[in-house]
Amino acid sequence: MENNWFKHIGFAGLIIIFQILVFNNIDISASMIPFIYPVIIISASRLSNRSLLLMVGFFLGLFIDMFSNTGGAHAMATTFLAFCQPYLLSSMGPSDSNSDKIKPSIYSLGLSNYLVFSLILLFLHHIVVFFVEIFSFSNFGLTLLRIALSSLGSLILILLLQFIFVRKEK
Repeated sequence: MENNWFKHIGFAGLIIIFQILVFNNIDISASMIPFIYPVIIISASRLSNRSLLLMVGFFLGLFIDMFSNTGGAHAMATTFLAFCQPYLLSSMGPSDSNSDKIKPSIYSLGLSNYLVFSLILLFLHHIVVFFVEIFSFSNFGLTLLRIALSSLGSLILILLLQFIFVRKEK
């Protein structure tokens, strides 16, 4: 069991380092900023303590904010993501007696459900990040374009992570 915790913490650490060192510095376009770190909250199981999930979301976002110079936008967005994730997961995931132990993945939810689940959560996360970051509705169309492109780019990267690192449970 302890080995499982170390594996999850190590994976989260790698995701955070990759986000800070690679994806925060990639200049694809001004309209697209890929965020892969929300996968840490997206992939939390239903059995997770909701208060702990909110705290992890806040401190994860705060850590990203420290290296992104975004003044709390990521902390707010990731806390909101941690708040929404259990409700969306309970409405989309399987509802049998063992479903509390299921971690959301392509294999546990199915590809189409995982795509919808992840895209909704990423879209909500990106809405909060971008609107809190600019703190204005003046360029509403451009901000919506940034949200859409960044959500799609993030979803593609998270799907790649799923196919590379998540194994089908037997």
